[in-house]
Amino acid sequence: MTEVKVNTSWAFSSNAEELSAENRKSLDILLNRIGGSNSYKITKKPQHLNFFYKITALTEEAKKMTAREAALLADNGNLCFGGRDFRSDSNGNFYGIVHED
Repeated sequence: MTEVKVNTSWAFSSNAEELSAENRKSLDILLNRIGGSNSYKITKKPQHLNFFYKITALTEEAKKMTAREAALLADNGNLCFGGRDFRSDSNGNFYGIVHED
C-alpha cells in the first residue's frame, strides 16, 4: 500500500491550482484503495473557522489509511487551509481538526 500525497495549507501558494489538483487526484486514489464511501463513517462538528472530525473505518483497507489521508477524506480532497492534530487509534478511528476560511 502506497500512501497518497496530501498537500496542506496551500491556499495562498503560487502553485495553488496544481496542489488542489493533486489533492483531488489523491482523494480519488484513496477512495478507490479503501473501497469507496461505504468503507467509512464520518462525523463532523463545526467550530469557529474549523471543524473537528471523526472517521470510523468500516473495512480493513480503510483502517490502513494514514491520519493525513483521513484528513484529506474529511475535507473532501481540499485541505487548502490545513489543519492540526491528525491522529488515529488502534480501533480504526481517525480524528483531527480541519481549518476553514
